[in-house]
Amino acid sequence: MPTYFIISFNFGFPEFRGEIVRGFYEKTFAVYPFRSGYGQGGECDPAAEIVESNVQNAKDTVNPECDPRFRESSKQMLLQSDVFKHLRLYWSDYNQELEAVLLTPEYEIFVDEDAPTILEMEFREDRLRSLIDFCVRIWAEMPVVLIQSSLENGGPSSLKQIASGGTPQMYPFVLAGSELAEKVQSARPSVESSQAAKRGVLMIDRSMFPEYRNPQSDHTI
Repeated sequence: MPTYFIISFNFGFPEFRGEIVRGFYEKTFAVYPFRSGYGQGGECDPAAEIVESNVQNAKDTVNPECDPRFRESSKQMLLQSDVFKHLRLYWSDYNQELEAVLLTPEYEIFVDEDAPTILEMEFREDRLRSLIDFCVRIWAEMPVVLIQSSLENGGPSSLKQIASGGTPQMYPFVLAGSELAEKVQSARPSVESSQAAKRGVLMIDRSMFPEYRNPQSDHTI
């Protein structure tokens, strides 16, 4: 089984959980249409059935920290993409935080996922840019609190972890509110920032790109 590159969309602790799940699917399908169900014998499930099942699960899960039903019964799906062969979406509610998770195998996002160290792994920058553009669109159109990118062996940070002094995962980008963005920027001088839909900041860690490690490189994103 391959290891994955992960993008997490954290909606915090919303009151109308089902409506957010439904809205996220609508926004996602406008960019990445439904392809098929995935896992748990649901490969033939139609999109409407998966959406309604997860909407209802989100509504029914009153206390996700004590009741794992949503995590265990959340139906996964594969999405269509002209760029990615495997693009998968599922939901999580760890620590009561409603979170959509989009993932693709590392070999789809890196030129060489077997590089000796993480810092030597080079992104397929056209594919990375397409994901960043999608995230900026979701940030503008949905009440998402934090968008993180990470590798499977790191995983996204929870809002509770960040509130306790942790930092968001940024491999290589994150979208966050201005207060958290200021904290991240002060701790990581290699971060490049730009405004994202007025209410937040898109941050990209340039230390993970060839032009930062090698000023002669003409790679850019």
